[in-house]
Amino acid sequence: MRRELNIEELNTDNTINVHIINIEDGNPRGGWYWQMLSFNGFIDRAIKRFCEKWVGIGRHLCRFDRYSLSGSKIRETITHDSVWDFYDYINYDYKNKKKSYIDKHLIIEVD
Repeated sequence: MRRELNIEELNTDNTINVHIINIEDGNPRGGWYWQMLSFNGFIDRAIKRFCEKWVGIGRHLCRFDRYSLSGSKIRETITHDSVWDFYDYINYDYKNKKKSYIDKHLIIEVD
């Protein structure tokens, strides 16, 4: 089974990078089911942590979100072969669930 996910990455200058993630069975690190579980957990953890701590504090935003054709200017479109390749690209350790790690990698301060 082949699936495609789109995720937007917000940059500090209010532009976005669109990440296109191709998900297929047969990946040695996990097929489409495990990649979907990991991806949904990644997004849910980021949004949950943002809502728990950062809502209303300064100008902080969640760095990643599901792609929504927002009014932001698209800077770059990047294609990845799997969710694991996406994590490698953004230097994200998907096994580390500490709140301080999530704050460091998934929450940004915008101008």
